[in-house]
Amino acid sequence: MVAFYQDRQERIDDDLEKAEKLKQDAEAVREAYEKTVAEGRNQAQETIRAASEKMAIEAASQHETLTAKLKAQTSEAEARIGAAKERALADIRTVATEVTQAAAGKLIGRDISEADAEKAVASILDGERH
Repeated sequence: MVAFYQDRQERIDDDLEKAEKLKQDAEAVREAYEKTVAEGRNQAQETIRAASEKMAIEAASQHETLTAKLKAQTSEAEARIGAAKERALADIRTVATEVTQAAAGKLIGRDISEADAEKAVASILDGERH
């Protein structure tokens, strides 16, 4: 009977050793899984950070390009406006000179020269600017 109990105890001890080994194996698998998940999470965060950084750089570059383009367009528009203003002022002088000649002719009963009309217009228009 002692041999039976010893045999049984050996089987129990053997089963306990196997259970402990399986427990250790399961723990190693769990640790490997957690490590893999952590590495995957870190890689995902790094990928997101790198993509965000790349997008920020691209956005800044596009912003600089657009700003330069808008500055150039603004300068061109200002130049066109300035030229149009000068043309308009020249046209005003021409019309004012013609009106002055016609009005003076009606008021004094004789024609005045274009040069005299231009002087009169210039003295009035240039006098207002100063």
